[in-house]
Amino acid sequence: MKHFVQACIASSLLLSSPVFASFEGTLSDARDTAMGESTVAAKGSPLAAFNNPASLPGHTTPGAACSFHVPFIKDITTLQGAISIPLGNNGVTGALSLERFGSGAYRESRIVISLASPVSSAIDAGISASRLSRSIQGFSEDATIGIDLGIQADLLENLRFGATIFNVNSPGIGSSNEKIHPRKEAGIAWNPSRQLLLTSSVEQLTPGNNLKLHYGTEYAVTGNLSLRMGLSSDPAVVSGGAGFSLGKLKAEAAVKKHPDLEDPAMSFTVSGYL
Repeated sequence: MKHFVQACIASSLLLSSPVFASFEGTLSDARDTAMGESTVAAKGSPLAAFNNPASLPGHTTPGAACSFHVPFIKDITTLQGAISIPLGNNGVTGALSLERFGSGAYRESRIVISLASPVSSAIDAGISASRLSRSIQGFSEDATIGIDLGIQADLLENLRFGATIFNVNSPGIGSSNEKIHPRKEAGIAWNPSRQLLLTSSVEQLTPGNNLKLHYGTEYAVTGNLSLRMGLSSDPAVVSGGAGFSLGKLKAEAAVKKHPDLEDPAMSFTVSGYL
């Protein structure tokens, strides 16, 4: 019975939009989830390839992170992992990221190689190449290559702009060459004080879709503890969470609530740098 339900879920997802809006890539780490998925302009963790590859530069030592997401539909979880490595002393950073989304009936996987570099003292740029594979139990297994681009720029000393386009090459997948449409997002991150970060972004999942708005807040209660809240539109989803750091190790958790669903979604991330 469980496998039948999973198959029905997978079929419904596939029929609801082109290629189930495959590889939307809307999940990153628990920090992004808690802040309403609005951190496209903020500096990222080693998992930055799933949010904005341009947010990778800034660390001088190798880092690693893993993240586990339990969505509103509990059988369709997402598991992510990544390592980032600085390449020299000029700020260039490389990363290898892995993602598995779905259940036994429907599964998407991504293997992502990313490269990011400062373009100037105020601008960072990043690019990722992803092997996107999709498995539908009893039907097919398909794969294609997607290209992602990102940029971040300091507009003022405490104001940063960020933008990214996932699958900019509109790759086709499957025997019918179904298109994976580009996903676009742009936003800002503002630090009105050292303790407070405010973020907002606008996102378009597929061409012709309504724009989604995202807002987030992060407040550093102490040097080790941060509290976060977020809101996103279409539908109106509220979120919150916390991050705790101990030395170079960080643990984060987030929860978000859909207005029409009883159970919340949750995210957990552990990351660290050598």
